[in-house]
Amino acid sequence: MKKPLIYTLALAALIISTGFTAIFSSFATTEQNPSNTLIAPSSDLADNSSSTSLQKNENVYVITNSDGSLNKSFINNTINTSSESIPIEASITYNLDGSEIKAEDLINKSGHVKITYKFTATKSYQGKLIPFLTVTGLDLDGTKFKNIKINHGKIISESDNTLLAGYTFAGLNENLNTDMLSDSFTVEADVTSFELPDTYTFATNELFAEIDTTKLTSVDSIINSINDLGSAFDQILAGSAELTKGSTDLATGAQKLATGANDLATGANHLAGGITLLDTKVNEFTPKLQQLATTLSTLSAKSTAIHQGVQGTFTGLLNTLQNVAESTTDKTTKATLNQIIASYNTSLPELYTSLGTYTGTVDQIASATASMDTTELTTGIATLKSGANDLASGANQLATGANDLATGANQLSAGMSTLNDGLNTFKQQGLNKLINFANHDLNSFTNNLRSTVNAANSYHHYSNSNANSVKFVFKTPALH
Repeated sequence: MKKPLIYTLALAALIISTGFTAIFSSFATTEQNPSNTLIAPSSDLADNSSSTSLQKNENVYVITNSDGSLNKSFINNTINTSSESIPIEASITYNLDGSEIKAEDLINKSGHVKITYKFTATKSYQGKLIPFLTVTGLDLDGTKFKNIKINHGKIISESDNTLLAGYTFAGLNENLNTDMLSDSFTVEADVTSFELPDTYTFATNELFAEIDTTKLTSVDSIINSINDLGSAFDQILAGSAELTKGSTDLATGAQKLATGANDLATGANHLAGGITLLDTKVNEFTPKLQQLATTLSTLSAKSTAIHQGVQGTFTGLLNTLQNVAESTTDKTTKATLNQIIASYNTSLPELYTSLGTYTGTVDQIASATASMDTTELTTGIATLKSGANDLASGANQLATGANDLATGANQLSAGMSTLNDGLNTFKQQGLNKLINFANHDLNSFTNNLRSTVNAANSYHHYSNSNANSVKFVFKTPALH
């Protein structure tokens, strides 16, 4: 099936709006001569007495057989002897109760009847068929035809007889690449004892030739605007893609920042905890240091007495041993005591020296300890503790902010990705179709319509080259 074009509806509406009644009246009241005789034209179609009128308008009368095929034709009042073919062909088919039937076999039959009139354009100009609007008038006996319907046309009046006008657009479907402008119409009815009077069809290309194609420039502007919209949207897509990439990079960087900030917060909290522990230990150490300083001071104060006491004790012991050794008569005891006394005389000086060194060291430690000031240490540690706690608090806030930033950056990245996907989807499923429609369907339609109008304008006479318009009237003989 050919793709339908919405603008063909507008074209059809424009043509149909000319009114069937006025068109039909131009030939429906024509005097009906007997079948196979010349059709007397009405004054609406031509003034045979005026050569000027003949030059302006040429009328061709076509008498068909019951199936629509050509029987004979006339140019005004003269039999047509021209070899030029009629630019539009008619075809009429008849159907009774669902089966096709010949026209002559349908006479006096009863049942549900369908009659289809089809008109085909046969001449071309620059690759386009010369289009024709056809309007067919039927006068049906109201006593025999009931439940009358027509699919492409209008019921003009209903009384004792029902007057109908069916229309077709011959050549337009092919020219405009559509299937919405019918080149046929069907009349159906419930019939008793079928008979049909003469039917007349009026065919003209003037309506198409008179279409003002300059108005199509506005359509060209629409097409250009749609293409501009496509170009602008491509730039938006490019910007969206860059922004999406940037938001992804931002999310990656923010995540790294959040990880680093969390590590910093963990380290700062550990540092603050360690310094707090140090502060606690220093506070515990300070009184113990003071107690040590007091003890050492006391020990230092007693060190001289200890030194003297030890030396006096050993000196007294040595004197006692010497007295015992001198007074004893036992040689063995004397010898043993003399050995002990000699040993003491050797080792006691070293003991006294060591004892002096010890007491001097104690004095020094006591003095140093007593002069040690822990205030600066505790103050510094307290300051360090406060700073470490501030650092931990700030690092925690930084970590919280960095995590929030990472979350927001991820949401932004996801949102931009979704937006970019949505824009691409809209471009592919919406805008591209619109652009494709504009550049193919709509552009093709306007070009085809221009070519169709040119084809219609190219055909303004049948046999009289001086004529500037030509109309065709088809007469199909009665069936009775």
